[in-house]
Amino acid sequence: MSLAVLSGQPQSESTELESLLYSMLYAATKGKLHWGAYLHTDSAARDAKLAAMVVDDEFESMVVSRIDDRLLKCVARCIRALFFVNGKCLQGVQFNNFIAAIDQGQDVALEACCAV
Repeated sequence: MSLAVLSGQPQSESTELESLLYSMLYAATKGKLHWGAYLHTDSAARDAKLAAMVVDDEFESMVVSRIDDRLLKCVARCIRALFFVNGKCLQGVQFNNFIAAIDQGQDVALEACCAV
């Protein structure tokens, strides 16, 4: 669930895409996200998710380190960058931006593979 919806704000295209990001991260980490232990209505879930998503080092250690696939790591970083800028969760992300971030993540992963 998006952070905005967890905070009681209405759903939008952007909140649904943010929720899709979390679903993708859940699948990519095989369910090993630390905020998954909380009830979705619990403010602790929102706080744990926010802490892991806002700070680069926290995102790397709490989320990316739990993803085995290099491509998925790159895609996760690029999509996250759409929503989290300068310590804030942005609203207004649109579907075309979301797809562009996936493409960008694939390009980054391909460049990394070719550089090895």
